[in-house]
Amino acid sequence: MKLNKPFSGGLSSLLQAEWQLELLSPMHIRGNQYAFLKNKHEGHKGRLTELDLCYLYDTQEKIRKNSNEAYSQVTDFNYEFAVKNDSIEIQHNIPASSIRGALRGATLQSYIPPGCRNKFDPVAKKGLEGTELDELIQKSKKELAESQLQWRSILSLFGSAFDVPGENEKDLLLTWAGRMRMETQIDNNDARRNLPLKIGSTAVTNAGFPGNLNTNLSTSSPLDRVTQAARKGGLHSRIEMSAGEKFTVKFSIRNLCKNDLELIHFWQDQIDNGYVRFGSLQSQRRGRCKITDQTYRLFVPQGELTTKIVSGLAENGIAEDKVAFAEHDIIDGLWNGWNLSLPQLQRLILADIELLQEDE
Repeated sequence: MKLNKPFSGGLSSLLQAEWQLELLSPMHIRGNQYAFLKNKHEGHKGRLTELDLCYLYDTQEKIRKNSNEAYSQVTDFNYEFAVKNDSIEIQHNIPASSIRGALRGATLQSYIPPGCRNKFDPVAKKGLEGTELDELIQKSKKELAESQLQWRSILSLFGSAFDVPGENEKDLLLTWAGRMRMETQIDNNDARRNLPLKIGSTAVTNAGFPGNLNTNLSTSSPLDRVTQAARKGGLHSRIEMSAGEKFTVKFSIRNLCKNDLELIHFWQDQIDNGYVRFGSLQSQRRGRCKITDQTYRLFVPQGELTTKIVSGLAENGIAEDKVAFAEHDIIDGLWNGWNLSLPQLQRLILADIELLQEDE
C-alpha cells in the first residue's frame, strides 16, 4: 500500500490567509496562573465597592503565606511575555493551538463517523505491542487510503502524531507535520495599555496587570447535573476577554488542494453560525465569534503552474491582482502571487488547476 506523506513531492504552492474575528460573547482561555482579588472587608460580611486586583507574583506569595481571607483566587486569562523598548512586558494573548484545536475537533466530528474517530489515538494509551500493534498500524493505513473517509485530507492538513514505540523506520510511517501553520495576533498598539478589568460597573487596575485587552470578571458556580443545585466547591471566578474585542488569525497552507478550500468554507460557516466557539465554557455560550474580514494570497513558482493560473484567471473573468512575496524576499521574483477571494480560489481549483502534487 503506497502512502504518500505531505511534501513528498516537494513544495508546489502556498496559500496565506488572514481572518479578523470579533467576539460576540466573552471568551476565557485559561492560563497557568491565578490573580488575587480583594473584594471583602476583613472581619465583616459583604463585598467592597472599591476592589483591589493583586497581580504581581511577590505580593501573591505574601497573600498565600498569610492565608489572607480578604482575597479570593481568580483564574487568569492566558498571557505571554514580550520584549519591547528594552524591557519585558506581560500581555494577554490567544494561543494559536486553541483556535487550531477547535477547528480540528469540529472537522473530525463532521467528517469522520463516530466509530472511526479513535483510529489515530496515541498507541501508548492502548497498551498494544507485537502483532496487535502491527494490526493497528495496517488498519490505520487502510483508513488513510479509504476514499470515502476524510482522514487523509484532515491529517495531511493538521499533522499526524501516531507515536509508535520502537526505533524502526516503519514505526514513523504515520507521523508527520501538517501542511497548515497558524498564528494569532491581538492589536497591541500604544493606545491599548493599562486597560482596566471590569467587574460589573467597577473598573480595577493594578501594577503588573497586562491591560492590553478589554477584560471582565465572570463568576459561576458548579451545578449538580441531576438536582441543579450548587455543588461543593463554591464560586469560581475567571478573567475573560470582553465581547466586542477583535483578534486576527493568520494561517498558511502548503500545497493547496480542493479539499482544503472545502474545509476553509466549512470553518467559516461553523464559526459564523456559532457551532464552533473558542476557549473554555463553550456550553455556557462563551467564545462565540464572527469573521468580519478575510484575505487570501496564493503563491506558486514560476513556470507551468503560473501559466495555468494566469490562463484560469482569464477564462473565469478574474482580474489579476498580483502581490509580492514580502515574507521571504529571497524568493521574491521566483514565485508569483495573487490576491484572491475564497470564491475565486474555488473557481480556479475547479477549473482543473491541481496544486497538490502528492494527492494524485
